[in-house]
Parts: sequence; structure tokens; C-alpha cells
Amino acid sequence: MEISLALGGGGAKGIAHIGVLRCLERAGIRVAAMAGSSAGGTVAALFAAGYGLDEILERFKKLDFSQMYRHVPVGEKYVTTKQPELMQAAHWNHKLSRYLSNRGWKPGP
Repeated sequence: MEISLALGGGGAKGIAHIGVLRCLERAGIRVAAMAGSSAGGTVAALFAAGYGLDEILERFKKLDFSQMYRHVPVGEKYVTTKQPELMQAAHWNHKLSRYLSNRGWKPGP
């Protein structure tokens, strides 16, 4: 059986999709297509790139999330914030690019 899967975001909630993927694998259900937002999108990208679920979980455990809340652009100034919705995308994109670059992924324009 094959399914298409959309993974939501929400920090730890998005990362929890690793457990969903593990259950699907155990049940013999193949994920043919994936999409996701925020942390769920990151899980989807790493899984689609061929990373194993244990490896994806380990990568999340090694991330220093405090670094992602620094230097958030607000107008022409940069502020430090602890609000997840203001997380600096450039930092996250850099990390994700590093993990995917050896798997043939290249950032768009």
C-alpha cells in the first residue's frame, strides 16, 4: 500500500512525525509523496532524501535551537526573540542545506 502524507509544523509536534513514519514503515505502508511545513517539512525533506528515521531523530537532537532565535529581522533592525514564528529562516535553510547537499539537493533561486 502507498500513501501521500502531509506533515505539520509546530516544533516538537513536527518532529513527532518521525514516530508516525516509523509506525507506517512497521505496518508496511510506503510513503509515495510527502509535503510538510516547518519542522514537519524538515522531517519530510530528510526522509525523502534517504535519511533513516533514527538518523533524522539524531540530527534534531544535535540542533541548538537557541541559535535559531537570534538576529531576527524586524524592519531594518535585528532583535533577539524567543518567538518561534519569528525564527530566522536563513539559519534554518543553512542547516537544512548542509544535511541535504550530499544527497543531490540544491537550493532554488
